[in-house]
Amino acid sequence: MTSDNTSTVTLAVQSGPTNAVVDSKSTMTATVKNGVATFNNVILDTAGTYTLTATDSGTGVTSAVSGTITVNPGAATQLVVEPVTTPGTVGQAITPAVTVTAEDAFGNVATTDNNSVTLNLASGAPGNFTSGSTTTVAALNGVATFDNIALDTATPLPAGTNPYFLFATQGSLTSSNSNAIEIQTA
Repeated sequence: MTSDNTSTVTLAVQSGPTNAVVDSKSTMTATVKNGVATFNNVILDTAGTYTLTATDSGTGVTSAVSGTITVNPGAATQLVVEPVTTPGTVGQAITPAVTVTAEDAFGNVATTDNNSVTLNLASGAPGNFTSGSTTTVAALNGVATFDNIALDTATPLPAGTNPYFLFATQGSLTSSNSNAIEIQTA
């Protein structure tokens, strides 16, 4: 581009994380002024490594490829209890382990979060955690793994009548309830 170029330059993601999202509030086009196109509102919502291309509308030529841009996840703003996909058995640890993910406002795992997370039973549960269940664990890189959660009472039949629901807390953050969890007799 030269200093007398007044064309429009458009940015596009050339490479980045799978399912990468460019925020709808981003400004991805700019008019060239004095040979420079300035983009001051590009928002990449998905954490990861990107490269961008800049294409001049006047020539249609990709005139520049950015260097590597790294987007780091933000601080945790929400907790998500990951789905429990198989029924458990009374008195035995739920497998696979129950996990809670600390996420930033865009749904990225908040990998710097290593704070304690507490797992709770939602009201109306048919029973309680067994005495050997560890209900508070430290997150590791944004994920808290509860590998010995067991429940003391089977859910009534038919399935779905009165299941367990879990939720997690961490400081001022509280997750939504988990999916319905069925516990069968031994």
